[in-house]
Amino acid sequence: MDALDEKGLQERFSAHTSVDGVRTTLSLGGELDLATAPVLEGELDAIPWDELQELAIDLERVTFIDSTGLSILIRASQRAASAGRAFSIIRAGEQPRKLFEIAGVTESLNVTP
Repeated sequence: MDALDEKGLQERFSAHTSVDGVRTTLSLGGELDLATAPVLEGELDAIPWDELQELAIDLERVTFIDSTGLSILIRASQRAASAGRAFSIIRAGEQPRKLFEIAGVTESLNVTP
């Protein structure tokens, strides 16, 4: 990926991880789609899963999620569950919530207001 492409991705999507006690929060912003999915995958791979107790994905600033982004979130939820870790999606906006409802994953992703 050249520098122009990377800059464009940074303008379209952002991810930031923070730790507060036992909860690790991954705050996302922008559009989560096929083009930006590798950024999220990299952030999830960088999380110290062995030390993790609870992972919250904050979607407050996400404006769009496609099926690729949804698939990554489902896999993260499954990874947390298989490791015995708590997982939730917090502060999802209208478009992500609609996608979760249509896909029937609102409960399995533990989507909270």
